[in-house]
Amino acid sequence: MILQITACANRKNAKGKLVSALTAAAVTIRFDFGAALSILSRFALMKMHIEFTHAPIAVPPPKFSSNEIGAALEFSGIVRELEAGKKIPGLNYEAHEPMARTQLEKIFQELGAKHPCEEILFIHRLGFVPVGEASLFIRINASHRQAALALMAELIDRLKQDVPVWKTSQTC
Repeated sequence: MILQITACANRKNAKGKLVSALTAAAVTIRFDFGAALSILSRFALMKMHIEFTHAPIAVPPPKFSSNEIGAALEFSGIVRELEAGKKIPGLNYEAHEPMARTQLEKIFQELGAKHPCEEILFIHRLGFVPVGEASLFIRINASHRQAALALMAELIDRLKQDVPVWKTSQTC
């Protein structure tokens, strides 16, 4: 691809009159449209499902949108019995759902561009979650395990850091 840039510069001539001079330069830019299209099409096809629920998380059966899925990775975040060294009956989760959904979509897009995956299923429980039950379920389907593992690790870190979901606990 060749891009031509034309610029107009004002300067004074020998008699002190202001004159305009046009200058042109040709610049060659190399751009791999095939690689860009491949990345964009992978992301455009990535399915994202985000759900917030007050009911216990019911893990849906695995579904694969393609025969090219080579890795199905699942993570469940389980409420532990100890919080800050004290025994608790469970945790209470709250979220600003519209903002959390928007932030999650943004994070999925960003991480999906770095680690191409085909599908992300995200379920977060809200309200009181007793010890031993899941507060979070994530499933990532990808062609390759490396992308799924990297996306999962970064997603969980970003969830805790950037998404408006808060937890509070009460001691027994």
